[in-house]
Amino acid sequence: MQHRGNKASDHEARLRAAGEKFPEEDIEPKVLRQELEIKDRFRKGPLKKFAAKVDTLFALLKDYVNGRYLEVPYWVVGATAVALLYVFLPGDAIPDFIPLIGYIDDAAVMASCLAMIDTELESYITWSAGEVE
Repeated sequence: MQHRGNKASDHEARLRAAGEKFPEEDIEPKVLRQELEIKDRFRKGPLKKFAAKVDTLFALLKDYVNGRYLEVPYWVVGATAVALLYVFLPGDAIPDFIPLIGYIDDAAVMASCLAMIDTELESYITWSAGEVE
């Protein structure tokens, strides 16, 4: 990844590194089993704009774990898991209970994740549309 010297690229680099290190065996117990609770965080408030994409991210994780869709670099899967967990876990950089700013870091992490996996996510969406037909 080329360093662009801005905060977005720094976030993306850290998220990608965390994704590369995220244990594959933790996807099911730490992310997929928390799906309803994680999705609930995106159903209201400032994170609502990400709700539709979060549904797609969970579908990608499930298809990867079940061996149905493996045409994706693992860092994408890991970065997706890390981003979803970051929003869900209470110990993030800015506590969510702080009015007006509590969700800024969560939104930044999700926006960074979606920006860096955009091409791979679009490939998955195309693949999954063909699976439904």
